[in-house]
Amino acid sequence: MKDRPITPEEVWRYLQAKFGGHLEAATDAMQRLAKSRQPATLAVEAFSLYEQFRPEIVSGKAGWGQKGKLDLGQIALLARRK
Repeated sequence: MKDRPITPEEVWRYLQAKFGGHLEAATDAMQRLAKSRQPATLAVEAFSLYEQFRPEIVSGKAGWGQKGKLDLGQIALLARRK
């Protein structure tokens, strides 16, 4: 483990590598979802919202970094529900 926090630039490079040409669409969808809630409400609901759109975990595999399909339509649907 590194002895320093990860920088925003490192996070952005990681996301670009994972999302490729879909990063802008994914970022836009998540920002619309975040803006659909008041900050205090979002703070309470954030993990529950994530659980509703996170990609499915392939059976037999565990941990972060698995490839999966992020459903931007599901994120948009959650943004419309308040």
